Amino acid sequence: MIRILPCHAVTWNRIHTGTLGVFLDELGSFSESLRFFGYAANLCDSDRTTLELRQALAVPIIFSSRFEMDKFVEDLRSKLQILTEATAKKKMIEERVISPLGDADKPVEVPSDQATLALRPEAAAYLQYTITPPTMFIGYQGINILPIQRAINQLRSSLHPSLSSSFDRLDGSTNHNLRRIGFISTWFRVHSVGKLLLGVVQNLDRTKFHVSIYRCVHFLTDSDDITDAFKREADEYRELSESQDAAVKFLRQAQLDIAIFPELGMDEWTVLLSHHRVAPIQCVFWGHPITTGNPNIDYFISSEHFISGEFENALELPDVSDVQLKLSGYRRSFFSEKIVLFRGLSTLFTEPKPLTAASKGINRSRLFLPANRRLYVCPQTLMKFHPAFDEALTGILDQDDKATIVLLASDTQIVWMEQLRRRFRQRFGRNHWRVLFLPTLPFPEFQALLTQADVLLDPFPFGGGVTTLDALHLGIPVVTLPSAQSVVHLAAGFLRYMNASDCIANSLDEYVELAIGIAKDHADIRQRLLAHQSDIYQDVSTVDDWNTFLNTVTPRELDMK
Repeated sequence: MIRILPCHAVTWNRIHTGTLGVFLDELGSFSESLRFFGYAANLCDSDRTTLELRQALAVPIIFSSRFEMDKFVEDLRSKLQILTEATAKKKMIEERVISPLGDADKPVEVPSDQATLALRPEAAAYLQYTITPPTMFIGYQGINILPIQRAINQLRSSLHPSLSSSFDRLDGSTNHNLRRIGFISTWFRVHSVGKLLLGVVQNLDRTKFHVSIYRCVHFLTDSDDITDAFKREADEYRELSESQDAAVKFLRQAQLDIAIFPELGMDEWTVLLSHHRVAPIQCVFWGHPITTGNPNIDYFISSEHFISGEFENALELPDVSDVQLKLSGYRRSFFSEKIVLFRGLSTLFTEPKPLTAASKGINRSRLFLPANRRLYVCPQTLMKFHPAFDEALTGILDQDDKATIVLLASDTQIVWMEQLRRRFRQRFGRNHWRVLFLPTLPFPEFQALLTQADVLLDPFPFGGGVTTLDALHLGIPVVTLPSAQSVVHLAAGFLRYMNASDCIANSLDEYVELAIGIAKDHADIRQRLLAHQSDIYQDVSTVDDWNTFLNTVTPRELDMK
């Protein structure tokens, strides 16, 4: 007689309910996704811990109102507190065995004890189908997320002892002639991170540094032109093992002096890897511009161009005089890392390809856009459309009867788009008809769309980065409100650098006024932006900043507040 174990009997259902949970979440069906994650957690004990944590930390992509958003954030804080207290009470750490680091050259042996396996978060079944952490979107809510990020890190470490491994800081103190620098990421490819840092890697001083690229290939394995460029420019290029034990051991054997994570927050596997210290100095760049709350990340690399006068203000009060926005600002005290402010922009952005003749020939009618309207284009991912930003959009629609707002949505964002449409109908009334959604466009058509815009709108509290640079490269003016940003003020920094500070608003009313004024008359600003086009691609001070920082930075004294 064949004996079927309970976990074997439910494997099909467990896998498929977990898969549905991932797909529904990324499509925008938040409540339905939680239900399927709950089903999967109940079907097999081996995944219960990771799935329950995934369910608890999930954040919706689109909120129907500010009230719903505020309530969700408060509920999340309560859930974290309850989970942390429950974990401590049950003494889960004492009931589990910490998995030792494996051999970098051998596959890690999987424990037969399913309870132990459940404590390996990188082995979670749902991570076969997604790269996105459930908490990626918490930074989009316009709040001080440091307490939440710290609580999440503490909870992860308590539930998953495998994330805790000892590192002797002296292990990294070697007698290398060159300082060993390691960049660790999934995104060394045609992606915002790859575009932001390829120029930096190319220009690091090889008389002082040995530069390694460590690419995480647990989910995305294909290469592209930017991947190939990183391979050429690095002194060493390695693809990390999918086993976190093996990856950690390998990175420690590399005896790095400094480890740099170009982003932390867009890839769950790399977030989990960052719980381990692999170098005496560990930094994060602003590829995902929020604090990690992780005590093993020492420095956050940014720029003095990306801050406002409130940066040193520790008080958690809205920066803007418009109290209805109620957004926390971007402040030093909201980061667990020590923020390093470069004199330059901190990026040597890979210059976009110039407009092709075909792109120049694409007019409004080819893009299904009205010919006799002023186009206010906001080509950001829909997750950045905070309810507070609706105040700016409704102001533009109310005050400019020729305004049409143009947004983009991909084929997988239909649910997000419909959720936004419902919110806009409630907020804008009849004006909601003047908000158009275009499908996501190939890059030549996207550039053509930018050239047809009368003005670009930078959303808040989480503004644009690479998309803004794409627009500025074409001389397209961007209006921004940095005082309402809760992350690095990228658009404002780029505009200051290009002598276009008159695109920067100081209040909600001024944002609306500037957007309408520039949409009506933008010839002068366009000429000025084109005249300073090369400034953001030939930033000598950024090269000096990186070389100086990497040559002089010392291990941080861990005075975690």
